[in-house]
Amino acid sequence: PYSVLRGEGLLLSASNVQVKGYLFKGWEVSNVFGLAPMENAVLLQPGETYVPESNVNIWARYVESRTVTLSVAGSSGQSGSYLFYEDVVEKDAEYTLPVVDYVPTGYEFVGWYVGSIEDLVQGGYAPAGGVQYDSETGKFSAGGQVLKNQGETLTVDDDVAVVAIYVKTDFGAVTIA
Repeated sequence: PYSVLRGEGLLLSASNVQVKGYLFKGWEVSNVFGLAPMENAVLLQPGETYVPESNVNIWARYVESRTVTLSVAGSSGQSGSYLFYEDVVEKDAEYTLPVVDYVPTGYEFVGWYVGSIEDLVQGGYAPAGGVQYDSETGKFSAGGQVLKNQGETLTVDDDVAVVAIYVKTDFGAVTIA
């Protein structure tokens, strides 16, 4: 328990308690001794200062975790090394597709495939069915869906794979005999 004098501020910090299967959402204030947190109470966030005017309880509010896995793959950096990382994000969170900072020589970046991890070719990062170009719309698709642009924002509502798609543009010299 913490004690502060009436009118003095209490700087709220982040919760250092991890609860498996739950996410920390903020601090809830109750002026009724022993009352458990209420569902629709206003939450105070870490970094805010709370100034109590009477005795209060401050509860850490956790909600059931609704997270999804975001798997990102694509070339990155001057070395052309392949980037792959996974991140756990809250379900229905917005995610901005990265800007591609490296394109392998002889290829062109044509967009981001965003789809099911299960739809990727076994052991690789390419969507099943390859890459198609629609000459009417001028857009590329892969795995049956139109590719997304770098910098585009999407809502992540399920486990998802985000894969940089490149098409070969340099086929070398052609000899006609």
